[in-house]
Amino acid sequence: RIYFLYPLIVFQGDIYSTSFPLSEENLKETDYVCLIRDYKSAKYEFNGTIDILKKEYFEKYLIELERDFQKIKQSTISNWGKFIDKEKDLLYRNSQR
Repeated sequence: RIYFLYPLIVFQGDIYSTSFPLSEENLKETDYVCLIRDYKSAKYEFNGTIDILKKEYFEKYLIELERDFQKIKQSTISNWGKFIDKEKDLLYRNSQR
């Protein structure tokens, strides 16, 4: 089994995104934003993304997430032989050191 962790915040209210330079003109209402975070403390380290979305967008988000998982599944099945060959090659090269 493979488990995926998707940190997610479902927000009740309006969500806005912006681009640089920061200004009111660049502010756009949106259903979803992706926050990229690198966090390190004495006890924790997190490098990844946190999806933030409007409550009304949640069902559509889950449908899109399922579609993405299906694409990953198909790609993995289609390329399984290539994955195995690369791992065998890596193991062989490491054993020759």
